[in-house]
Amino acid sequence: MASVCYTSAENVLSVAAPKIDHSKVCVLCKQPKEQDKGPRKIDGHVPDIYNQLNASSYDPPTKNPRFKHCMPPCNPVYEKFSLFFAGSIEMGKAVQWQPLLADILHDLPITQVDWELDALTESTVICFFFDANTTSPVTMCELGLWVHSGKVVVCCDNRFWKGGNVHLVCERYQIPLVTNFKDLSDLIRAKLRTQGMVEGMLVDEDGNMTREKKNLDNKRSMTMAKAEELLASKVLKLQGRAPNVQVMTGGTI
Repeated sequence: MASVCYTSAENVLSVAAPKIDHSKVCVLCKQPKEQDKGPRKIDGHVPDIYNQLNASSYDPPTKNPRFKHCMPPCNPVYEKFSLFFAGSIEMGKAVQWQPLLADILHDLPITQVDWELDALTESTVICFFFDANTTSPVTMCELGLWVHSGKVVVCCDNRFWKGGNVHLVCERYQIPLVTNFKDLSDLIRAKLRTQGMVEGMLVDEDGNMTREKKNLDNKRSMTMAKAEELLASKVLKLQGRAPNVQVMTGGTI
């Protein structure tokens, strides 16, 4: 089991990874050579050994009556704004990040979908989450397909085996990126706001949703200026370098 240590001064989370027998893992992807052959469910419980989600720290907001969470096999019924969860879902390895993030964002009048290429095309915003305990090759492929779309935000833990490569892609194409799941929901809200969404973004001093610009609660409201500032702050600078970059000659892995 992983040991967890909290540094109270800066509220920094430090997690020690489980001990690994390196003779039994792939030298490239660091995943076990022998996989468990037992039955698995895509929505089965997976221990969050790296404490990526820190699920107990969230207090979900009141659910918006227009919020829809669409899952296969039913086709999505789209509202004006929609969000696609594209990310690690490897059975038996990926933590259940999608249901938690859906709860955190269900105060918004959006359709949230989990699957299919058509849904990626239709969605207003595409959110990518890379679980540090997975290889997620399909998710990396999908990121490559949608980097030019202008509707992508990314959460990639520094411990993800190709984290450096993901960070470089985000740097090259100026995609907003965070490394902690706790920062992802605000990034999504900011992206939806810049895509024209107002309802659910502005809250008055009494805690009520509003479209008026007066008497706003600045801490809980996502104005256009605040959204643009947040997104800009999460774009890696081109002259910077991402951590743990693997440089290869003659091809990539």
